[in-house]
Amino acid sequence: MKKIGMIAAMLVESEKVVDWLGNPIKTDLYGSFSVKSFIKNDCEIYLINSGVGEILASSATQLLISLYKVDLIINFGLCGSLVDFDLSEMCILEGVVHYDFDLSSLDPVKRGRYERFPSCVIKTDEKLVEICSKINPSIKKVICASGDKFIADENVKKDLNAEFGAHVCEMESAGILITSLHNGVPALFIKVVSDTKDHKEEFSTFVERNNFEFVSILDKLTKELA
Repeated sequence: MKKIGMIAAMLVESEKVVDWLGNPIKTDLYGSFSVKSFIKNDCEIYLINSGVGEILASSATQLLISLYKVDLIINFGLCGSLVDFDLSEMCILEGVVHYDFDLSSLDPVKRGRYERFPSCVIKTDEKLVEICSKINPSIKKVICASGDKFIADENVKKDLNAEFGAHVCEMESAGILITSLHNGVPALFIKVVSDTKDHKEEFSTFVERNNFEFVSILDKLTKELA
């Protein structure tokens, strides 16, 4: 049976997913982390809310890999737009750049570049992206700028798009992806655009409405993976 680790930063991002998964078989506590275990669509699913930011997201990823021996990681959650996106538009990440990582003042390398990767844009798992695209052909494949900042400044958004070709931004995917790759575990990222132009105010209103929908694609995806 396929073992799938699912990560969402905030509880509100995972509420409808938990409703879809049903009652957990068990809940394990590790410090401040809570891991809920489910059987769904012939898959073992382990769901964790990491909290916001790269460090917590990386820690949650390693926990799922080390203790639950998951076969893959799926991260779902919200993101901000760096280009023209509609509010609530769903996308999958085909690449992530950790723009906070910067050795350019020490070595002649571009900001965001890790030595082990050929580019500052780190590729996600192509097979999982392809499966997700077949399930929903209209979903957009994007590059994500990931770092430990909520970005509301329009100039910063323009700079990230210009420097890295990034389309969206958020605060967890670099930590999840790099940790997964170091462990040889594939990762998929499904995001919903939560703020476009009005930034903080738009994001807060969007979260309160809680009308983002991951269940449809996760249901089809888990059936396909099983």
